[in-house]
Amino acid sequence: MKRLAWYTTVVLGTTTLVLLLWQFRQEFLVFLLSLAMAAAARPLINYLNQRYRVSPGLASILIYAAGLVVIGALFYTIGGLLLIELQRAANNFALTYEIIIAQWPQGTAFQQAIAERLPPPVEIYQALAGERGTVLIQTLLGVTSGFFVIIGQISVILVLSVYWSIDRARFERLWLSLLPAEQRIGAREVWRSIEEGVGSYIRSELIQGFLAGLTLGFIYWMLGLQYPLTLALVGVLAGSIPMVGAPLAAALPLLVGWTSNLPLAVTAALCTAAIFFILEVVVEPHFFDRNRYSSLLMVLGMIILVNDYGLLGLILAPPLVVAISILSGYLMRQSVPTAAPKPALQVADLQERLESVQMMINELDEPLPVEAASMLDRLAKLIEKAGQTVPPETPATSSEVSAGPLPVIPSAPLGSK
Repeated sequence: MKRLAWYTTVVLGTTTLVLLLWQFRQEFLVFLLSLAMAAAARPLINYLNQRYRVSPGLASILIYAAGLVVIGALFYTIGGLLLIELQRAANNFALTYEIIIAQWPQGTAFQQAIAERLPPPVEIYQALAGERGTVLIQTLLGVTSGFFVIIGQISVILVLSVYWSIDRARFERLWLSLLPAEQRIGAREVWRSIEEGVGSYIRSELIQGFLAGLTLGFIYWMLGLQYPLTLALVGVLAGSIPMVGAPLAAALPLLVGWTSNLPLAVTAALCTAAIFFILEVVVEPHFFDRNRYSSLLMVLGMIILVNDYGLLGLILAPPLVVAISILSGYLMRQSVPTAAPKPALQVADLQERLESVQMMINELDEPLPVEAASMLDRLAKLIEKAGQTVPPETPATSSEVSAGPLPVIPSAPLGSK
């Protein structure tokens, strides 16, 4: 009955936990993203703490404040230019559509087939001004409200990540206290490994995205390509997808410019592919070892989470796959049985090490301080006592060490000469 009650409690507890996670999945994802951001900022905080003796709290505030300043400056600079490009794209779309309607009916068979199926420009303008226009405005308002919701979630993530960065030790002690004592060391090791892997991935993607966006925008602008900033931003988002990201980013300028200037579009596509290749070969190995993790699992994780959570799922999927890979690797190592060393071999090894230490002491010109001599005497007695506890059927592999009296200096401090 006790075993049945225990199994019932475990099943009910697990089911309740899964239901709670599903009910509050949005909040749980925000919580995971805050932990991931704190893991990404951890090395910088530790660097300020160790190099300049800055407290962890102040170092966290400085790092996050600097990050917010950089992000705000980028948004302020890019936002205005991006709006200008979007207005230009809308005007060019209307002009290009009218040209297609006027010229393609006298063009090739393919152009004529497409022109027959396109509505006239007047119908499109009437649709935008009528009921469909109202629906479009409502959609745009929904997108705007969703944008502000995302901004609010990012603010919550930043606040929580600052808290985790400052109070990391207390948070670890809190959740480790829920585990049995014999499992806490392994759980801490897995947690630190997951934190290091996820933080390395996020830092790698942020640095590569910043370098790729800056370089692509400059190259597209120098080549005279239309909408250089928009193409650069879309290329950075596409390039973050494992395996197929670089080809997709290279195809974007080719699709945009093949109708107007094919040589220019091909040049831009080749430059894009070269930039992502250099980033993957030169920059990424310094921050993240992608070969340790399956790119196919990352793509599958993106597909699953993007279907349910959109952009948030696209951002969360790769770090989640990294964490799952590290956890599964640890569990697989734990499942492989390892032969424990025999006690007699351990005692024999300690005896040999102590004998080598005593030989080194005998070769010294000066006697040991009182503290070191006392420590060696106690260590010799402990090893002798451990040798006596070895089962009698275990063959002895080393002779017992005879720890005689050690020469001491009665009043010399530790480490004196």
